[in-house]
Amino acid sequence: MEASGREAVFGAKEFRYELADLNLTRDDVVEEMGYTCEEGNERGYLCDLAEEAAELAKSNVELRGGFVVVEPDRIDIQKGSIQIDDVVFDSQPIITARLRRAEGLALFAATAGDGLEKISKELMSGDDMLKGYVIDAYASAAVEAVADKLEAELERIVEPRGWNVTNRYSPGYCNWSVAEQSKLFSFLPEAFLGITLTATSLMRPIKSVSGVIGVGENVKRQDYQCAVCDMRNCYRRRVVQSKEK
Repeated sequence: MEASGREAVFGAKEFRYELADLNLTRDDVVEEMGYTCEEGNERGYLCDLAEEAAELAKSNVELRGGFVVVEPDRIDIQKGSIQIDDVVFDSQPIITARLRRAEGLALFAATAGDGLEKISKELMSGDDMLKGYVIDAYASAAVEAVADKLEAELERIVEPRGWNVTNRYSPGYCNWSVAEQSKLFSFLPEAFLGITLTATSLMRPIKSVSGVIGVGENVKRQDYQCAVCDMRNCYRRRVVQSKEK
């Protein structure tokens, strides 16, 4: 599969996963909600619901992910922006500071499909809002686990070049406008992974993520530093805070 309209280091790489590939546990899901399974009986019910969500997920997720990698000579990373060819991303200083040493950029997307989303909406509009909420959290954790797998795939592919990878960064975080998602998808094949964008640049299925990962000899992963970002509802912030309790 080739990227539509724009060339990359290689054609778009696409991966499909089974739920078992993600090693997703009930603790991961409860952490997605900002709790842990060791906080006593009150939280124990959430953990039971997370296990029920895992059973539902076996036949209601479609786990897919992929990326393209853009060569260094097409990239210009400034203090608060990234330019690829003639496309300028207003990605903001927090992100560009962590990508400034990148030699290439991987533009990625991942999705868990819309199966759990539909079940969650039905429950939340009925008489079981809590279970619907937990299923929604499970789907969120699943798509982030797919993105984790993609990072590992990317690391394996670029390793022969002597390249490392950075953390992943997505539109909608660290003041990077979600409206720029349409720019990112212009480098990916049309309807990549079955994901489409609304007129306001939101992804469908909702349980999808996209973003950029830096690659190069002089980059590395870092701990997510929540103190430098003012986004209060970031999933990484919730996970970090739950582990600090």
